[in-house]
Order: sequence, then structure tokens, then C-alpha cells
Amino acid sequence: MKGRRNPHRQKLQLDLAHIVICVVIVALAVITFMDMEHRFFLFPLIFALAAALNFINGIIRVNRVHMEDSQFVPGMLLCILGAALAVLAVFSAYVTYLQLR
Repeated sequence: MKGRRNPHRQKLQLDLAHIVICVVIVALAVITFMDMEHRFFLFPLIFALAAALNFINGIIRVNRVHMEDSQFVPGMLLCILGAALAVLAVFSAYVTYLQLR
């Protein structure tokens, strides 16, 4: 039974990942907006965490293809949104680098 994945454990891990990443995103956003002139360099990290969260959700939904509740299309849309947020994170990091230079 160790070779099989426990769906309840996977859901618990996904919920914990959501909670941790969302709390970190909110905390970083609050810290950033409190003093935006000096902490604007946190924006790429916020976008990267949001991209990671979308990738996690998308990959899990795409992997449900073999189950009866197939969510392939929504999973791919989440992966595309994650890729767009990752591009935004890279662009934001580049702009931040130019500002700090």
C-alpha cells in the first residue's frame, strides 16, 4: 500500500501549500505597500509565488486525467496563467534590477 498515493494526503498537502503560500504572499504584499519606495524589490517574489501556486494547481488538475473527474482544460489554463505570472515575475525582476542599478 506504500506504492499507491493516498488522495486524502495529497489534498491535505495541497491545502497546506495553499495556506502557506497565500499567507506569505499577503504578508509580502502588506510589507511592500507599507513602504513601496524602499521595498519594491519584493514584487518579483510575490509574482513568482503566485506563479508557483498556479503551477501546483494546474499540474494536480492535469494529473487527474485518468480519473473520472477529468479537469485537463482547467489545469492547462492554470498552467498557462502560471507561465504568464512567471514571465511577469521575470520582467518585474528586470525592471527592479534596472531601478537599483
